[in-house]
Amino acid sequence: MILHLTILSYALCIYETQAFRWHVNDDMSDTGRVLTLSERYMFASGDGPLLLEQGESYIDIETKLLVTSRDNVSSHFEYAVYATDFEHHADSFGLCGESASEYSWATNALIRTVPTQYTSTVKNPTTGANEYHWTAKIRRKYTVNVESWHNVAFQLCSYQGRILSAELTGTVSFKNPYGYIPAELYGLLPFEGARAVAFILFTGYFLYYYLRYQESVLVLHKAIFGVLLVAAAEACMWFAAYLTINLTGHPYCCPFPPVVVAALIMQIFRQTLSRTLLLVVSLGYGIVRPKLLNAEWIAVTAVTLLYFGIATTYEVASIVSLDVHPDEAPRSAGMLVPSMLIDLLFLMWIYLALTSTIRILTEFQQTHKLDMYNRLFSTIGLFSILFIVVSVLMSLRTTGYVSFPWQWDWLQQVSWEILNFSVLAAVCVICRPSDTSMLLSYAAQLPTEDPDDYDEDVVPDINGAADDMESRKQRSSGSRIRNDNDYSLPSADDEEFGLDHVENDRL
Repeated sequence: MILHLTILSYALCIYETQAFRWHVNDDMSDTGRVLTLSERYMFASGDGPLLLEQGESYIDIETKLLVTSRDNVSSHFEYAVYATDFEHHADSFGLCGESASEYSWATNALIRTVPTQYTSTVKNPTTGANEYHWTAKIRRKYTVNVESWHNVAFQLCSYQGRILSAELTGTVSFKNPYGYIPAELYGLLPFEGARAVAFILFTGYFLYYYLRYQESVLVLHKAIFGVLLVAAAEACMWFAAYLTINLTGHPYCCPFPPVVVAALIMQIFRQTLSRTLLLVVSLGYGIVRPKLLNAEWIAVTAVTLLYFGIATTYEVASIVSLDVHPDEAPRSAGMLVPSMLIDLLFLMWIYLALTSTIRILTEFQQTHKLDMYNRLFSTIGLFSILFIVVSVLMSLRTTGYVSFPWQWDWLQQVSWEILNFSVLAAVCVICRPSDTSMLLSYAAQLPTEDPDDYDEDVVPDINGAADDMESRKQRSSGSRIRNDNDYSLPSADDEEFGLDHVENDRL
């Protein structure tokens, strides 16, 4: 585990990419090349999302071009800032000699020509020929007045074809009315703020019951409280990270800001611990039975460590792939299948454990505990359906079968977080400490019906009716264990939660 954290921290700190505020360092010596930069959609000035700041929206360009040429002749450096529809966002905007009228799909276009200025002459020590240095500086602020996709394009125009080198350096910043976070991701800032507040409230809610019924606190309650603390800390870190990025325009990565590094590490811990917690609760630990089998603990520990390892490796692979090979298919795809499989393993085990526990509680007529697990099952089912619906809609939108505004794209990225929060909140409420927590774990409820009452309804004169009623009695007396006066649930040491022993005792 420590090794994985070390690898993750190292990967987060050494790779560099651009976002929000582009740091430009590009070769422009190929005069046929058009360098295009974009943060995709932008909100118009004073017309940002509700509940966020309605400031100025603009694109700020601060760049310098250094040209080395064989001829002591000025070149033209062209740049353009323009809005376009999504259908044309990838279309090339040629600047050398073309008329803006040729690009009717580009609106609100600002097109400027900057001639290079002579700075110095240097003799090449190898050839002895003179090389001439020319520079061009651009300082421009473009106000965004229309809500649309915006691009910035650069091109060096030289008709002599005698350019030796041309290097463009500087920054291009994309700022929306509320800050630097891209418009398609604006919802992440208020969402993470709301998630942090919600986790803090639920942690306080659970802590209140924890302290009030401290004498009845179980190991399970301590585990739930620990997971809530990790989840609250992670949500606060993500909110702080997005707030910092939004205010400063600092790239999301890389090197990652320290708060983002901390948030990513806490996220992996939270994902791992929350899945493990839900699994042990589904197995009945702390509510239905006071302990799990040793084999169950070994299996839970193995799956937890496996998930943590795969999740960490996948995150590192994604970061490296997106940074080193941004124009290629993601090289982290090789880890996507193991990541999906381990998630599926967790989900299937949780489902099977939960349904098995509900079945046992139903058979043993433990109505109070059964109600708790039914509520947990319903919560997981409801939010799982919502998650599936959102995922399907996003997939259909990607393939073009469904269309809805780009302003809602960020919802796809928070679907898992909503599902995770809802499940942790349900566990927090359903499994909170109470004055009967200890009894709930170590004792069983008496059946709500007396199975012997069926004897009064037996009609011996009708063939088969008595046999049928006797069968009902056998099923209803499932909570009787080892003698007619013992209604306790099977212990953790019994096979399949005690069912084999129950059946043997009935024979």
